[in-house]
Amino acid sequence: MQPTPAPTPQAQPAPSMMPQSSGGGGNKMVLWLIVGVVVVILIVGGIYFFMSSQQKSPSQTAQGTAIPTKQENLENDLNAVNVSDVDSDFSSVDQDLKNL
Repeated sequence: MQPTPAPTPQAQPAPSMMPQSSGGGGNKMVLWLIVGVVVVILIVGGIYFFMSSQQKSPSQTAQGTAIPTKQENLENDLNAVNVSDVDSDFSSVDQDLKNL
């Protein structure tokens, strides 16, 4: 009588090699998600392009007259300030100080 050989353990396949039972449903969901993101980006880009094309440049108006820039406004305000008679501004303060 011959001895019977011991049963050898069979190797199990690695989990990555096993077939997935999802049937591709996860792939379709990822595809729809990517398509949705692209559509949202296109809509936002279209809105931005439309809004930027509707803005008028600062030098254009309906009558064709030029709108003064900030620098021109500041220069006009600076020229309007009267700095020649500074002492007259403080005359009331001087009188109040003399009364103390």
